[in-house]
Amino acid sequence: MCSRCLEPFTLPVDASFDLRYHPHALNTGEGEREVEEDDLTTAFYENETIDLGLLMAEQFYLALPMKPLCSVECKGLCPECGANLNRATCTCTRGWEDPRFAVLKRLKGES
Repeated sequence: MCSRCLEPFTLPVDASFDLRYHPHALNTGEGEREVEEDDLTTAFYENETIDLGLLMAEQFYLALPMKPLCSVECKGLCPECGANLNRATCTCTRGWEDPRFAVLKRLKGES
């Protein structure tokens, strides 16, 4: 679903990944240490099994964009009436005035 216009769209996912699996060991209490590049490509398994379903789901979600867009030119929705601006135009005014400044605007008009 597009983050701007909320329309469903197809997004091909093509990402490669490289993981190294090690047997799961108990924490030896090394204390704090900085995360290194090698730590990001290391995973652990238990009982001589690797859950490939979990691995594929994780890699799929990591490959998705944070804000998926149907196209770079997507205009999104009108903040007033909610019309999809890719399909139609609306006559809404897009000016927004901060209500916290209403008193100041009134004072300016009186002078």
